[in-house]
Amino acid sequence: MGMQKDLLTTIKNSWVFFGIISLFLLISGLFLIQLDQIEGHIYINQFHSDFWDRLFPYITHIGDGLTAVLIIIVLFIWKEKYGYIALFAFLITSGVTHGLKLFVFADAERPLLVLWDYFHYEGGHHVLPFESMKSDHSFPSGHTTSAMSIFCLLSLIFNKRLQWTGVLFAGLAILASFSRVYLSQHFVEDVFLGTIIGTLGTLLTYHWLNPKLNQFDNGISLKRTFDILFSLIILTLGLPFFILIALLILLTSKGGVFFKQERIGLHQQPFDLFKFRTMKPNAESKGQITVGGRDPRITKIGYFLRKFKLDEFPQLINILKGEMSVVGPRPEVRKYVELYNQEQLKVLSVKPGLTDFASIEYIDENELLGKSDDPEKTYIEEVMPAKLQLNQKYIQNQSFLLDLKLVLKTFFGIFR
Repeated sequence: MGMQKDLLTTIKNSWVFFGIISLFLLISGLFLIQLDQIEGHIYINQFHSDFWDRLFPYITHIGDGLTAVLIIIVLFIWKEKYGYIALFAFLITSGVTHGLKLFVFADAERPLLVLWDYFHYEGGHHVLPFESMKSDHSFPSGHTTSAMSIFCLLSLIFNKRLQWTGVLFAGLAILASFSRVYLSQHFVEDVFLGTIIGTLGTLLTYHWLNPKLNQFDNGISLKRTFDILFSLIILTLGLPFFILIALLILLTSKGGVFFKQERIGLHQQPFDLFKFRTMKPNAESKGQITVGGRDPRITKIGYFLRKFKLDEFPQLINILKGEMSVVGPRPEVRKYVELYNQEQLKVLSVKPGLTDFASIEYIDENELLGKSDDPEKTYIEEVMPAKLQLNQKYIQNQSFLLDLKLVLKTFFGIFR
């Protein structure tokens, strides 16, 4: 009973889409009943207009498999969970449709085998004689199944925030389906059956998979793939530049090239964070952790590296090790994490990153703290709470598409 109730709730939430599709099925069904009585078919080819002659050959591509694949890819990029649901729904409904075509309707043919011979854009619509049309039943429309599946899923995804999109998605699915009849590629019953397979199959797939794929809700696997590719590409392309930075550090100050410091990461696990060294040796023993403005502990080359965030690039190693991500809350030292309240500790439920909302908002943090008489106190009491709020905003809204936006905003923010 619980599962049935949840299914009914899902349908109710997308009542606009399912209502329009149900009306479409009702009208199609009434046509089929009437046609069954006269033992015939509707040949839309006989009822035409120049406008639809020009439009439907393009509209029909809405139901192409390629269109479905492109939408699935976009869903994977946006939220991986929906990408998986769309992929499974597409494979299941298409599998049923093509299975019926191969094993049940193996001898059936399309009403019109050679489509383009009968549609001439300049010469107008060529009316096909009845005797030239196939009178046998065809097979379920794959275009209809594909369009109904994809747009049904989109309606299920957007129903809570944008209920009106049900009209748009249902309209596109119906246009793609009806185009197959108008273009004499399928009979009405083929579209009728394709509509049922596409919508019902997708609804059941969504109802079954949605709660099982919550671990993919924020594009975790895709995020890790992006982290690895991004890090490898930047490290490879930037290697000559990083060698130059290393030489400048060695030539302008005593000490090593890299700075290593313990930070607190995912699930409060400590890890060693890497940076290009921008401060004099043993600088932390000479003052507070927080750095602001023209701190005398910073080396000459260090000011330049900090200004353009170039000191952060060694953290690509942390990303490859799986300790960090490209986008995520900036990791803090244990001293500051111990000041978090229970709500603020939630930022440790995701991997720390190179950038996020807080990094962009406080991109000039060093200059801001440099104006304070007590930079560390200002950081703890004012900056850190504000940054943690922005971190929580990222966690609540994270997606692969958002990550891409934040990477671009960070880049333009640094060089603005």
